[in-house]
Amino acid sequence: MKKLILLLFLVCSATYANERKTDSKITEVTVYLQGARISREAVITLKSGINEVLLGGLSTLIDENSIQLNGLNTVSVLAINHQINYLSLKPDSEEFLLLEKKIKALEREIALHNNLIKGLQEEESLLNNNRKLGTETEGTTLEKVKEFATYYGNRIRLIGDEIFDTKLKIEQFKEEMNRYSAEIRKLRSSSEKETGEIVLKLEAAEATQIRLQISYNVSNAGWFPVYDIKAENTDSALSLHYKAHVYQQTGVNWNNSKITLSTDDPTIDNSKPDLTSYYLNYVNPATYRNRTQATKKHKFKYNPLIKKVSGVVLDSYGQPLPGVNVVVKGTAHGVQTDFDGRYTLDITEGQNLSFSFVGQQTKEVPIYSPNINVRLEEDVARLEEVVVSAYGEESSSHKVKIRGNSSVRADQAPLYIVDGVPQEDIGHIDQSEIKSTQILKGSDATTLYGSRAASGVVLITTKAYKEKELATTKEFSIKKKYSIASVDDITVIYIDDFKVKTEYEYFSAPVLNENVFLTAKLTEWEQFDLLPGEANVYFGGSYSGKSFIDPYQVEKELTVSLGVDPNIVVERKQLNNFKSTTFIGGSKVVNKTYEISLKSNKSQDIQLTLMDRIPISQNKGIKVDDVEYGDAEFDKKKSLLSWKIDLSPQKPVKKELSYTIKFPKYKHINL
Repeated sequence: MKKLILLLFLVCSATYANERKTDSKITEVTVYLQGARISREAVITLKSGINEVLLGGLSTLIDENSIQLNGLNTVSVLAINHQINYLSLKPDSEEFLLLEKKIKALEREIALHNNLIKGLQEEESLLNNNRKLGTETEGTTLEKVKEFATYYGNRIRLIGDEIFDTKLKIEQFKEEMNRYSAEIRKLRSSSEKETGEIVLKLEAAEATQIRLQISYNVSNAGWFPVYDIKAENTDSALSLHYKAHVYQQTGVNWNNSKITLSTDDPTIDNSKPDLTSYYLNYVNPATYRNRTQATKKHKFKYNPLIKKVSGVVLDSYGQPLPGVNVVVKGTAHGVQTDFDGRYTLDITEGQNLSFSFVGQQTKEVPIYSPNINVRLEEDVARLEEVVVSAYGEESSSHKVKIRGNSSVRADQAPLYIVDGVPQEDIGHIDQSEIKSTQILKGSDATTLYGSRAASGVVLITTKAYKEKELATTKEFSIKKKYSIASVDDITVIYIDDFKVKTEYEYFSAPVLNENVFLTAKLTEWEQFDLLPGEANVYFGGSYSGKSFIDPYQVEKELTVSLGVDPNIVVERKQLNNFKSTTFIGGSKVVNKTYEISLKSNKSQDIQLTLMDRIPISQNKGIKVDDVEYGDAEFDKKKSLLSWKIDLSPQKPVKKELSYTIKFPKYKHINL
């Protein structure tokens, strides 16, 4: 084994002897929903003829087919190769150097405190050697002896206390140094992992120097959107804060790099399908499998930070489905749904969940959220409404004239403040980069900015990113540079925030949940190009819980649940009816009557949407008749009831619905 390692070392050493190692630096990273594109720059001096250049310290996860070179000028590329170096160690990281610096500082503190102990011990020895001085010296009075004895006793005690405290500090320093040493050992262990390299064979007609740009794709990186939804009360506008959670475990830190967030996903197969003729013939039903199912469009993207998933599985009729197998795809790790169709599953590996049940179509979804609810049916019903909203105004102009400054010459320009920095001219600012403007004039302007603001002030706030819309994707070019370490953690990058015009409404469906939910309906949200993502909801300054924004399932409105309001009480109960079940011939007739009571303990009137349903027969032997629902609106296609209720404080409201179900008395139905 030792001979084999030595042989490998000699072969690699001989290979590298002919290669010129060149340092390169990351200049920009484009982070996709899955994956990232790294852009590097290197200054390379070439001799006339063929040159072999080695770029080291790279990720081992490079897609070799994605490597591109720019800035070659007249230099020709003969070969490009990505390889993994199993022998060399990674250079010490900034974290490693910082830990070493801390250890040296602690070693100095320990030495200083040891010197302090030696000094105190010398003083203690000196006092002990001279403690008989007072009694042996002739002419010493009793008062002098007492004074010396008091000083000796106090000083000896103080020296002992100080030595004890100093030793405790030294022990604390040693414990802290041991922790830092353990971290260094961990870093050294991780630094011994393999690194990636790109070997270039370049041909130059003459000796020259080039500034080479290298770009390539890597895996184990990506980003996903996270939203903060905030509202102070039902009279204020809702604000939507759009953030990106960026992760990367590529093995290489992205230090002080320009970051661009892209909605593209290079892992998707972009090949156009080739549609051919479809032929019918006789088959054996026991062995035939239909393989003509279309590839499904995945709306959601894998989120690597999800460690536990829970949810509910429903059948095609919206009823909980017990016994469904929920498995992490590619593993044997899974659970079954309980009687209510609920499941909880710890995630330790894998990126997709598989839901399967006898008689239902198997469904696979990426692990994108801590709460994943699934409906197993052939045609997934599209929701009419989903959550959130956004409405904002922005204004910008390259030439601004402030009204009301009559005492100033008409041709005198106002003072421009762009993101807190005074500027004489704003002609260089692209109008699409301006987020908002504010005008200050008179004393409001001069109080803050002095006499130079005599003609008024234009406060301009620009967006934190530059937006670029491509043919099929969108990019957010972040202005601030970021350092993103290759660790099992996320970096939060702010993208934008919007003020939203919102319609608040209370909602309750007590047939499923006897709680009242405050919802926010938002319009004109399409302009913000939102992606599906988890949302943290804050109402009245308090955290209300989590929601999920799914813009792909929205038609006209986006609706967000802001949480449960405990001040509104709703109760649904079945009324006692001694004739609820009768028999007519060979049929059984069941009468159902429900009463829904609502009461508000709030201080103001509210508007509430109440919903219920009438069952739909799927068998000609089952008949639903005698339907009564008062003043509710009835959706005949879906058989859903809805009431729009103005609910006043302490004034209860009651609604009723009833129906009869007739079916053969020897049959059982899912009542």
